[in-house]
Amino acid sequence: MTLVNSPEWTFFLEYVDASGESHDAYMLAGLLETKIEQIGEEIVVQVVTENGANYKAVGRLLEERIPSLFWTPCVAHCLDLMLDDIGKLAKFEQKVESSRHITTFIYRHGRILSAMREFTSGTASHSILVALRIVYGNEIPAMPKVAMAMVIAKKKLNETFASQSRLLSRLMDIVEGRWPDKMEVKLYGAALLLNLSHYLDLKENDLDSVCKQRACFNDMLEIRR
Repeated sequence: MTLVNSPEWTFFLEYVDASGESHDAYMLAGLLETKIEQIGEEIVVQVVTENGANYKAVGRLLEERIPSLFWTPCVAHCLDLMLDDIGKLAKFEQKVESSRHITTFIYRHGRILSAMREFTSGTASHSILVALRIVYGNEIPAMPKVAMAMVIAKKKLNETFASQSRLLSRLMDIVEGRWPDKMEVKLYGAALLLNLSHYLDLKENDLDSVCKQRACFNDMLEIRR
């Protein structure tokens, strides 16, 4: 199934029944490449697929065949895996298990749920949950918002756990292991730089990130020429 996202909307494009074929990387890449050529390589910027190993191989093949194209896995899945890894840390594992029971109770009682939302100020993973809500919120465009949310999430984690160096190191290993390798592509950096409100906030609070995003933007200009 193929969905197309544009500044106007996300809409269904085509469904291909490939149930009788082996879903190897070359077959999948061929299907996507054919559709990209039909649409026009010059206007297709990014392809987003599932996160499985075969789709990672598809992404590599497409980027080799179409140098101006970017492949990224699903952001929501990446963030889900990140939160799952954090929840398995000994520091949080028991708390997560207890919270499942508490959450079930709270969401069954409207007044308690309202009070919780009013008086809680977030957790260790709150800033990552913010990024996840952006992804699921169908905001257009979400890319610069998600990129900015992850910049903020890393900063919040460093501030919150500054006195717990070992735990902070493990948290950042999880975040850096899941996010930069898969999601910090030049396309996202360029999108963030072009979003003026986020750019000005970064310029005021994080000059290193500004330089990084500007470099992404300059590289994008070269790639898309």
